[in-house]
Amino acid sequence: MDLHCSDNFNYSRSLRAPPTVIRDILEGVLRLMGTQDTSWNSMKTFLAKRGVKDEILSFDARRISSKNREIVEKLLEERSDSFDPQVKGLLGKHAVDSRTKKC
Repeated sequence: MDLHCSDNFNYSRSLRAPPTVIRDILEGVLRLMGTQDTSWNSMKTFLAKRGVKDEILSFDARRISSKNREIVEKLLEERSDSFDPQVKGLLGKHAVDSRTKKC
């Protein structure tokens, strides 16, 4: 998902339930940023926050707790397909092409 494109955030928030890839990626992002609630409602709230793109882009990885790092490492191992760049690229392209204008 291109962080510079608001349409991708809007598309993701509009979903009733996210595709597994989006859910897994957002779960990892929320955990790394210190959010423990990884429900879809929490993810949509996170995506709707004003300045969320800048917050993600300027995130200081030194702030990640060891507990959250372990949780995300386990997520990466257990759901490795969701973090394959080809899978993410195809999903992002489909989302933009089918639901929103191109960024």
